[in-house]
Amino acid sequence: MVKLAPGELTERARFRQHARDRSGHRRADHTPEGLAAVLDRLGLVKSAGPGTARPSKADLRRAVEVREALRAVLLANNGEPLDPTALCTLNRAAQEARFSLVFCGSCDVEYEPHATGVAGSIGKLLSILADSMADGT
Repeated sequence: MVKLAPGELTERARFRQHARDRSGHRRADHTPEGLAAVLDRLGLVKSAGPGTARPSKADLRRAVEVREALRAVLLANNGEPLDPTALCTLNRAAQEARFSLVFCGSCDVEYEPHATGVAGSIGKLLSILADSMADGT
């Protein structure tokens, strides 16, 4: 299993940034096209190959739900009360990613999402976070 450097995890954590910039304007990545660009830029694209559909408005809503759930869990990790709906959202996203465990030659285990599209991309993000939680980083 490849251990992520703190910078890599931080880069991927940008997924959870606010939908508006500091001046209050709507961010360009808060559209289906913007979501596709962000997932690609962060190395989270999980496509089915040529002709893979671009994210829909429903995919964007789902990604925003997951982003907000991640934010709630991070706040809980820093002493805020845990929002149980955040856990439900993350558990549902993990189910949609269709994970399996992959046992590696170095006796490590990786979580492999089998879903494609946005569900698979969110699954890749969740697997990074699960690895981080497991090794305490």
